[in-house]
Amino acid sequence: MATVLFDVNETLLSLAPVTTEVDDLLGAGTTPLWFARLLHASLVMNHVGLRASFEEVGAAELQRVAASRGLEVDHDRAVAISAGLRRLPAHDDVMPGLASLRAAGHRLVAFTNGASDAVADQLAHAGMDREFDQVVSVDGGPTFKPDAGAYRAAAAQVGEHGSALTMVAAHDWDIAGARSAGWHTVFVQRDGPTWWLPLPPGPTVSTIGDVGQYL
Repeated sequence: MATVLFDVNETLLSLAPVTTEVDDLLGAGTTPLWFARLLHASLVMNHVGLRASFEEVGAAELQRVAASRGLEVDHDRAVAISAGLRRLPAHDDVMPGLASLRAAGHRLVAFTNGASDAVADQLAHAGMDREFDQVVSVDGGPTFKPDAGAYRAAAAQVGEHGSALTMVAAHDWDIAGARSAGWHTVFVQRDGPTWWLPLPPGPTVSTIGDVGQYL
């Protein structure tokens, strides 16, 4: 049976509550810009050897996006919004999909850029903390995803070679990062256009339950 690692935010958990809060505060369509800035910051930190929690980076980048729109969000408010990522609901297809994969005997692992305590809160809040055999955070490695080092560190934590692992994610950058480490991948197509890279997405599904056909 396969060892399958799942990204958490957007792949398993819906960002709708945070999207609504951010867009109400800063204007419609702001959330994708915020997440793009968050990814940009994490990539820069990878290259220059800096580390901070994903929530801390998220709060700082939210303040920068606000400033670019002539608005001011104080630190406490930004931290509270970023911490809202701990209280997201699961997409409707996730629980039945994970159950079907477990029933088929696959080993399921959550793998996230979030801190260990944050992902524990996320999975517990969404009621899926018992669905995974293991939870891996980049806390245990040298870099954020999508740096290849993050995937190699995760492979070491689960005790498998990259070629024995499958990454499931709704982000093109996460799929590309896993491939760079030699993993198999399955891209989850969530609402709207989410693949922007100039390379084919490879195996693609619309629900978590469909991942099994590629394992």
